[in-house]
Amino acid sequence: MANSKADSLVKYLDRWLGASGRRNLQLLSKQSGVPYQTLRRLVQRESEPSQETAMTILNIVASLEETLDYFGDSEAVSSFYRKIANSVSLASPELMSRFLDKDGFWTLMLAFTIGATRDRVEKLLGTLGVAEFEEMISEGYLTEKSPGLYSAGTDQAILYIENKRLAHEAVIHIAQMHSIDEPMERFLVYNVSVDGYRKMRLKLAEVYQETDLIAREHEGDIMVAFSLVGKQVASSVGGSDESV
Repeated sequence: MANSKADSLVKYLDRWLGASGRRNLQLLSKQSGVPYQTLRRLVQRESEPSQETAMTILNIVASLEETLDYFGDSEAVSSFYRKIANSVSLASPELMSRFLDKDGFWTLMLAFTIGATRDRVEKLLGTLGVAEFEEMISEGYLTEKSPGLYSAGTDQAILYIENKRLAHEAVIHIAQMHSIDEPMERFLVYNVSVDGYRKMRLKLAEVYQETDLIAREHEGDIMVAFSLVGKQVASSVGGSDESV
């Protein structure tokens, strides 16, 4: 296909695939949510990507600067990415993609909290986790703070980036990970009024803020993981979904 934008997308995609022997279209499909067949057709130049598909793929395989260049002829999309670039300049798409994979997610969680070591990663994730750990060291995502102990080489603000796909995957990772004590696992569903729903949203926000404050005031050697999710999914009188 003779399309410079599509050619650029495939170039970034090929670069991402070639950066590691562990990467393939199946992994990219899992991380991006783009169907494997769609990715295959793009790589083989059998189709051109929609704007939405291009945005989703570029979020994984390209930098913000490259994404801005790709959408340079679309002021609306460029404006959106400039806003992201101004507020989350520390969050490279490559590092964000690590959060989507279970091994990458928990390796980074260790690095952000008590520190990642080969032993801790292996106990938590097994040999595949160790391979991810070593690859992240070689690619500069983990920094050795003391012999054998690694931390994330970026500011913790990246943990608070709003990303719906990342939040969805994080909930799954936390729910499926084993616990060394009695975990808090609850599932609740109610029928409430609009006012009740708003109050519940505010309460969940308060719980997050209070939990965050406790964590900052009681820093220690234990890594814990909490995930709060609330979503309006249906209404007898119509209305759109709204998530917390």
